[in-house]
Amino acid sequence: MSSLLSPIERSRRSRLLVLMTGLAISVITTAGLIVYATAYIPPSVQALNAKATAGISATAAFNGDIIGISDGSYAFDTNRSDGSLKQQASSKFRAGDKSGANSLWLRAVQQDTNDAEALIYLEDLRVLNSNKPYITLVVGTTITSKDLSATSIGSDILQGAYTAQKEYNDGSKQVGGKQLRLLIANSGSLADSATTVAQQIVQAVQHDSTLIGVMGWPFSGQTLSAVKVLSKVHIPMVSATSSSDDLTAISPFFFRVVPSNKSQAIAGALYLEQQLHAKKVALFLDPNNSYSSSLANDFSAKFINDGNEIVATEEYKVGDTTTMPLLLQHALVSKPDAIYFAGYASDLNVLLQSQPKLQIMGGDALYDVGGYTTTPPINFSLLHFTSFASPETWNILKIPDPPFFTLYRNNFDPQNQHAGAYGFVRPTGNTMLSYDAMLALLQGASNALTEKIALTPITLSKGLAKIYGTQAIQGITGQISFGSNGDPINKALLVLHVTSGYFTVVQAQGGVQGCFFVGQCSNTNG
Repeated sequence: MSSLLSPIERSRRSRLLVLMTGLAISVITTAGLIVYATAYIPPSVQALNAKATAGISATAAFNGDIIGISDGSYAFDTNRSDGSLKQQASSKFRAGDKSGANSLWLRAVQQDTNDAEALIYLEDLRVLNSNKPYITLVVGTTITSKDLSATSIGSDILQGAYTAQKEYNDGSKQVGGKQLRLLIANSGSLADSATTVAQQIVQAVQHDSTLIGVMGWPFSGQTLSAVKVLSKVHIPMVSATSSSDDLTAISPFFFRVVPSNKSQAIAGALYLEQQLHAKKVALFLDPNNSYSSSLANDFSAKFINDGNEIVATEEYKVGDTTTMPLLLQHALVSKPDAIYFAGYASDLNVLLQSQPKLQIMGGDALYDVGGYTTTPPINFSLLHFTSFASPETWNILKIPDPPFFTLYRNNFDPQNQHAGAYGFVRPTGNTMLSYDAMLALLQGASNALTEKIALTPITLSKGLAKIYGTQAIQGITGQISFGSNGDPINKALLVLHVTSGYFTVVQAQGGVQGCFFVGQCSNTNG
């Protein structure tokens, strides 16, 4: 059985998105999510697999998540208002009835305007029907999971990818005159499932010469699993949101548009010291989670080196919040000045319900609207966090918004029915980073073609490596200049604070750190 959002959860997220219209949301950049074990494999999924083509198939992971790769043949995010229509459309598409599929997908996006999965399938079908040449990229994401926060992030990733796809296909700067087709690779909530899906991508590349690269995954654990498979066969991947230190220099075929955790951990430590005047901190982390452990280690090293003290270290397991109140009480015995929470919003949400009455600092994973509840009432003004992206950045810099923001609104709220709402009118940070990751892949393809060589995974990798120095590109989240280790050089970083009311975010002192605009400062390793 599929682990998707229930209608109640979907409705709750929509209300949160409207309620929290003052917030620039999320980038959860990590490993391990919640595990729900079951051996049940739905007969309907088995039937779909019987008709699968090379690399394009769906199956059930042992925890029940429906995972795989879809070109429109399968609908993953089905527990939303247009879910039934998407399933019918996929059935038509598998049967070769493209007109019937197109009609159903159109009805789906009229009913659920911010469903990027359906919009991608519609755009892909338009590309195929045009009979014009195209390139294919895979979007690795998570849109089936019992973890509400994870699926909201996975949907954000698809929104960013679709915005880039639509802008590219509608524009006049197509790479070699080729349009862009996207495949959706969904690995559910388990990091290990990303290995299975990555193996499917390898198979798909072997049977589809147009498939040249991958954008993914949302979480560091999934990305670590996938890159080990893809790099062996020289398939390049650009991650939008994975920031674990373990990914630095992991492969010459891996790039990312967010820096490693070290930069945000240092910024967080300085903010605690200089703005919150904290000298004694309680540290919360999951030592077995790549994102959490690397962020905690980086923070601890900086904070202690500056002459401060970690007075309590509380270890928990991501997704298991039952121990959080007890861990908080244990930490308070040491009388810390503040808490550094190296984890996720959904886990911190439980700690906040215990009313800690201490200022809390954390990384970008705390900047996720889908991970918080508003009942019982929570004192959100305790929150401070680093972020790699925010729709407020351009306002902070007093620069007019780029066209991306208008395109986003037109794509996901075409009838102007959701004023101010995230996911419809306002993009989350994840969506913005996803757009930039896709922008980098397209620029990499363009760089490869300037050498007058065929577009392949290997030539795309070489084109991506050229996004450096004077060939850096301007993203909506800042400049993108890849270092030799795959990390972005001098990438912009924000420190944000939740103030009056629910999730009204203002810039912390210091504003935007790093290089936001190309040419603003050095974008080379030197």
